Amino acid sequence: MGVGPSHGPAHHRRGGLITLVFVVLALRCPLLAPYGEAQFQGIPQLQPPSARHLFGTTNLRYDVFSRVIFRCRPGLRGRGAVDGGRMFIGVPLGLVAGYSGGRLDRALVMVTDAMYAFPSLLLAIVAAFALRRWVGQGVRMRRCRFR
Repeated sequence: MGVGPSHGPAHHRRGGLITLVFVVLALRCPLLAPYGEAQFQGIPQLQPPSARHLFGTTNLRYDVFSRVIFRCRPGLRGRGAVDGGRMFIGVPLGLVAGYSGGRLDRALVMVTDAMYAFPSLLLAIVAAFALRRWVGQGVRMRRCRFR
């Protein structure tokens, strides 16, 4: 089986570079962000991207670039917690299943195959539909009138 176009060493380098950029942004966010995370004084409303506001501003007068930089920290913390949980559960379970084999191994292979068989978005839509009774409708859109 050959190496596909998205699985080669260059793909890994690009992924590592993107991850490194986000780690640096998370560690240095107070130094790199031009405005505070919740600062809105003196910032114009709904400005397009420019040299002063790289990603533009919101209707609440927040600088979008500063908020993206400050949101890297909780995002990486969440990612670390999820990856740690996956390793905490998956490694021992995989070791036991691989060592013992039999029914547990076959059941885990079937679950893994089922997860790969369904696209993630389709699975999310089906889960949202199935859980709408307890979770609710989600985000409701307000009708907008264009002038």
